[in-house]
Amino acid sequence: MLLVEGMSVIVESPCLLTSSSESMDVYILDCHQQSKWLVPFRDVVFARQSPIKMVPIWKELLRIQKSSVLSEQCRFQSLIWKMLSMITDYMKMDGIEQASQYIRQHLHETICVSDLANRIGMTSSSFARVFRQKTGVSPKEFIHQERMKLAKKLMIQEKGIALKEIALRIGVQDEFYFSRLFKKREGVAPTIFMKRAQKRIAIISQLLLQDHLLSLGIQPVAAPAYPTEFSHGLPSYLCRGLEGTLLLNAEKYFNREEVLRTQPDMIIKTPLRQDAEQSALWTQQTHVHHIPFQSTWDAYLQKIAYIVEEEQKIESIIEDIQQLESRAKEILRPLSSVGKWSVIWVRANEVRLYGKTGHAFSDLFFQKLGFEPDDCLPDKSYRVIQVEDLAYMNPDRILILWSHEKDVQKLVNNKEWKKIDAIKNRNVYYPNSIEWDPWGPLGRKHMINHMVNFFKKYIK
Repeated sequence: MLLVEGMSVIVESPCLLTSSSESMDVYILDCHQQSKWLVPFRDVVFARQSPIKMVPIWKELLRIQKSSVLSEQCRFQSLIWKMLSMITDYMKMDGIEQASQYIRQHLHETICVSDLANRIGMTSSSFARVFRQKTGVSPKEFIHQERMKLAKKLMIQEKGIALKEIALRIGVQDEFYFSRLFKKREGVAPTIFMKRAQKRIAIISQLLLQDHLLSLGIQPVAAPAYPTEFSHGLPSYLCRGLEGTLLLNAEKYFNREEVLRTQPDMIIKTPLRQDAEQSALWTQQTHVHHIPFQSTWDAYLQKIAYIVEEEQKIESIIEDIQQLESRAKEILRPLSSVGKWSVIWVRANEVRLYGKTGHAFSDLFFQKLGFEPDDCLPDKSYRVIQVEDLAYMNPDRILILWSHEKDVQKLVNNKEWKKIDAIKNRNVYYPNSIEWDPWGPLGRKHMINHMVNFFKKYIK
């Protein structure tokens, strides 16, 4: 039998144990006398658990297993059950996932919590407790949430659908009751919510241009998402506003038929990676508005506002952002005026050094917020560098953005990295910036607020 770290098994007959590692501690407990306890678990595949959690329990079991003291015999049995609970807990969670799927597939029916519990062999009270542990809400609240999500999806994606049809498809027989329920939970009447998608717009882009549309009061019927980058495919500040929108996987080719099923009146498209392969599919479609690359966030806003005929909203959106930038500049002045800064993005196969201008973040950081750029930065956009180049530049302060920890770790292990003054003086800043997106009004606001909160702790 091959053992791997964190694995637990019941062995009822002699066998050869081998390890997946050259060095691994194996804890073996002779439970012959307790074999009756183990009958229900003989055919169970146990979940792997962290050794940090399991090793202290194993050591205590081995210490007291032959004790004749009654209290320690009781403790031994208690620890056995605790360990079994830990390595079978995933079974409960799998059952909860099955129940969640059942709910989503049967929203048009009456759903009883006790029936859900029976389906996975749990009592109603245990089911409710484990369900809340898994999802963060009670089963009844989860059912309500999923019904509202489906209602939004139908309102946004299915053109001309009637409220009565929506109500029936989410398990509500009375459309007037549905309207009251929706308004109570969402804060607006369903008829008002549906007006957000009156201009039926789909976005075909690797940029999150839905940010601009939401700022203009329009919810797209389809928009790009990044499922491996964000837990829900989107940064948190866009999730609520896009409930009901069809999320298109921007990490793959856009599926034209999938988009057209939402019956968009117009499509907004930007240049795509592998664009030559995809362009032909979209140029054949009428009402496609092509937006070339823009160097600033507000240029995208102006282009999109013109397309959707909402130009009157541009001025107030830009003014709001400018006021936020001015307030942030004053707060950050004690830090922005000390030393010269370099901004890098550490990627799996390269390091990008951002220029003094020519990128939405560079313009925000250096021009709007007043941070002084290092003299060696490129004038525009970014350039790909090696760690040796950064060591030669020897910047005073380094800001690391959008970078995954495993990629940063490879960088800091490089001996050239340790020669840089910013590292020696502990002037390297590495915020959790995955959601920092300066290209849209909502993302820009989110980014500025988070940036201020991050840097505040460094201001004396």
